[in-house]
Parts: sequence; structure tokens; C-alpha cells
Amino acid sequence: LGSAERRLNPDRISADVMEFRSALELGDHDRAVALYSGPFLEGFFLADASEFERWQEEERARLAKAVTIAAEAVVKEASKAGDPYRAEVAWRRLASLDPLSGRIALGYMTSLAAIGDRARALAFAREHEVKVRRDLDAPPDPEVTRFAEKLRRELRSAPPVSSPASEPVP
Repeated sequence: LGSAERRLNPDRISADVMEFRSALELGDHDRAVALYSGPFLEGFFLADASEFERWQEEERARLAKAVTIAAEAVVKEASKAGDPYRAEVAWRRLASLDPLSGRIALGYMTSLAAIGDRARALAFAREHEVKVRRDLDAPPDPEVTRFAEKLRRELRSAPPVSSPASEPVP
């Protein structure tokens, strides 16, 4: 559309960024989080285009911040509604966006525990620790470590689950 400025005609062509922005404008945080597929124009490069590169980085940062805000809104909405499964999906997205954040790691682990998946919470804690030690050369957040230990204690003290084969046949 237009003669001086070139734009896509939204009636003819759709783009994930346009759909993402539309979901944000409508306050549909779940849809916005689901639509975000990664950093804006990741892998795209134009030679000798420093102005474009600057714009691209700024846009990438704006969109990443917007999806983080949307995912945190989903967490709040889900917690308020008592929907731990919806909260877990949002925490998982946050953890993928910022894998080194102790606050987010703890939130994700807590959400997994809330849906009864302590084993996956512990596996995530181990993965998080490895990433933090490798990328930051630092130990993980002490709260993450404490919560992981709490989950380990709970798993050790949990009664064994009987399998159908070990139960007597009536």
C-alpha cells in the first residue's frame, strides 16, 4: 500500500508480528505468547545497512519485552483464576525467553510442582544450574537450589506408587 512509503496490505498478507501486535492490542495475552516464535528477524542480515541493523535490534528488544510482559500477565491471570496448567505454560515460555533468570526458574519449578510434576521441576532445576554455571560461571540462585532440595525431600518421603500388576486381582 502507498506510493512513497511501502507497507504490506494486511487484507492480502499476514505476518506473525502483525498478529502478535494485534493480540497484544486486544489484551489476548495467551494468544500473544503463543504467537511469539523467537527473536525478530533472527538470522536475517543486510550488508552495509547499519541503520536497518539498529532498527532490527530495537524492534527485537521491544517485541521480546512485550512477550515477557504478556507471559507475566498470563501467569497473574492464571494464578488469580486458579488455573495452574495455564500458569505452567506461561512460566515455561518465560523460562525459554530468559533461561538464566533465577526468579523465572523458581516460578517455573513452582508451577510444575503445582501440577504435580515434581520430577520435571527437578530436571529443569538441573538444566538451569548447568546453564547458569556454564554461561555465567556462577552458582544458581539460592532460592532455586532450596526449592529443588525441598522437592527432592518430598519425592524421597512420598509413599511408593503401586503398579496395577502388583495389586491383587479380586
